[in-house]
Amino acid sequence: MRFQSLSVVMLCVVPSAVVAQTTWFVDDDCVPPTNGSSAAPFCTIGEGMWAARNGEIVLVRPGTYAGGWNADLNFDGWAGTVRCDGGPSDCTIDCGGTATDPHRAFIFESGESATSVVQGFTITGGHAGPTTMGWNGGAILIQNNSNPTIKHCTFHDNFAWYGGAIVIQSNSNPTIQDCTFRDNYAGAGGGALTTLDSSPIVRNCSFVNNSTGVQSWGGAIAIRLFVEGAINNTLIDGCLITQNDAQEGGGIYTSNYWGGVSPTIQNCTIVNNWTSFTGGGITAEGRPTIRNCVIANNTTDGHGGGIFGDNGNRTITDCRITDNYAGVSGGGLFFSDGKTTSGLTMINTLVAGNRSSAGAIGGMVRVIVAGRSDDYQELHFLG
Repeated sequence: MRFQSLSVVMLCVVPSAVVAQTTWFVDDDCVPPTNGSSAAPFCTIGEGMWAARNGEIVLVRPGTYAGGWNADLNFDGWAGTVRCDGGPSDCTIDCGGTATDPHRAFIFESGESATSVVQGFTITGGHAGPTTMGWNGGAILIQNNSNPTIKHCTFHDNFAWYGGAIVIQSNSNPTIQDCTFRDNYAGAGGGALTTLDSSPIVRNCSFVNNSTGVQSWGGAIAIRLFVEGAINNTLIDGCLITQNDAQEGGGIYTSNYWGGVSPTIQNCTIVNNWTSFTGGGITAEGRPTIRNCVIANNTTDGHGGGIFGDNGNRTITDCRITDNYAGVSGGGLFFSDGKTTSGLTMINTLVAGNRSSAGAIGGMVRVIVAGRSDDYQELHFLG
């Protein structure tokens, strides 16, 4: 069931309305008795979700929704839409979560499809729980082969161990589009978003000022595997990723666990991110494809101001990697691989204007292959 205390809500529903309606209204200024009609809207989002059938809409009027049946809302397989009657500036879900009293906004874990939709909310105050492994997805948890649609939402000030705002795990493939992620935090990885053993589409989103803990991956986005034999073909398309920070992968981190990570990062602007260790813009392990991206003005205290790669095979096409900085080496790019090749293919890509600290090696590009180091100052890779 979507909720536990169904009997409480049943007292508020007028049976005749259940038959007639396909849109259910919610208003934080409701006046009981309510039946979910336009004239007598429900008081909480949960009441609307309980009343709605597959294919129906819960239309939430402008206001701030907090407490009770406005958080921990499990779609439980329901194929319907929860939509703000306006946009993120009009409807706020304040989850009110803490480490000792965790709450998030929505849960998808029953194989939902793209017809399960959340649209047009600001979601804040989500907290997945104690800062240990397994407490994932501060605002939204998507797992167990679930593929919902999340669009036109803003996520800020949410917390989790993985996926400060959203975690996508266990073979789930949702679509996240036209969303803004800012000021979210993850203790281990993915300050805003983490994808684990899944292949979501993340399109036309902004990731601004998200961060992670001291030993962490992916200030904005972490793309990883936790199960051997799984795959992760995440698509990041048309996104702005800026002012995020982590230990590895200030903007994006892709891992190389078990060789099943093959994300595509395309049409993105990845600028002004920072790390303490590697990959100011991107730490690109595994088999990522990066194309038509601007990767500029990123900084790391260690290696690879623009992109860092260590083991795996990377393809970079039609990109501009400029004006990045590394405190140690590889201001633009740093690639290291124990094999006889660097695992790097670059086509029609400009690497210019990058630098490392005074006297450091590999000001522009440093490539280490089978223990041999090569340093370059400026590269133009043409198809």
